[in-house]
Amino acid sequence: MKKLFTSLLMLCFIGLNVNAQEYINETFDADIPSTWTTTSEGDAFPWFWNAGTNFSQTIDSTGYARVDSDADGNGNHMIELLEAPEFDASAGNIVIVQFDHYYNNGGMDSASVEVWDGTEWHTAWSASEDIGAWLNAWNGNPVAQTIIITDYINTSGNTKIRFRYDDADIWAWYWAIDNVVVSSVDCLEPLNAAVMPGAIAADVTWDSGSGNSDILFDTTGFDPMTDGTLVTDLAGAYQITGLDPESTYDYYLRDDCGVDGQSSWAGPYTFTTTIACPDVYVPFNPFSNPTTTSVDIDGFYPEGLGDVYIIVG
Repeated sequence: MKKLFTSLLMLCFIGLNVNAQEYINETFDADIPSTWTTTSEGDAFPWFWNAGTNFSQTIDSTGYARVDSDADGNGNHMIELLEAPEFDASAGNIVIVQFDHYYNNGGMDSASVEVWDGTEWHTAWSASEDIGAWLNAWNGNPVAQTIIITDYINTSGNTKIRFRYDDADIWAWYWAIDNVVVSSVDCLEPLNAAVMPGAIAADVTWDSGSGNSDILFDTTGFDPMTDGTLVTDLAGAYQITGLDPESTYDYYLRDDCGVDGQSSWAGPYTFTTTIACPDVYVPFNPFSNPTTTSVDIDGFYPEGLGDVYIIVG
């Protein structure tokens, strides 16, 4: 090898909010457009277009952009750049970059998104471990990434973004990206939702840009237009209670940005509660420190199990 009630509510489920302004929208379905540039800081095996029709290596079954350290072979230090055309976001509110990708990390290599503010390049996001997987039956799905780049926008002119891959001079793997959108929104939906389910409750956390979020939840498949339990005015964490063990639930999240309105709903996110009383796991040989009158029994018990009863005979 190498190197996310009423007709108004319905609108909230259609993309980002209605005040979004789009600067770049590139699907790479046909090719890497001539308005995008591919350059090399090291080696010379640049980003290239892939048709995306290979069932085992695709993002959404259409074309995508890819940089491939594995294909370049060993002994070459690749530093490859994919740069989007300039855009003017000086009048934008919250400026974001969104893209679908699969990053297969080789151990020391890195992937990053950089922003040109008119004077210098800034790293707005970076990764040095696996993210996502190819869209196929064996590995799972690519990841939809959202990056806030507001702090790096050129407020007096054009801004640029680029995707930078550095294989750290090892025989690493690759980075594949697709469906790149750069836009400005008045209220960004919550990011990085995570859930820790128990048997009858689940702890949900997320990142809120406004610090004021809503959550909507119910059993999996519920219609968010008419059903679900709505809880408002949350800061970024909530415990859903009263759940049934071994059951599957969906939840949605949105931000309330005050005068800038509400974001779209992010989701549905799905989780399954655990069983009510799990079995105790005991190692193959749980006994230690035997004496003439006692012996220690070592087991690994699920957290929060409660009392454990031992029968000795």
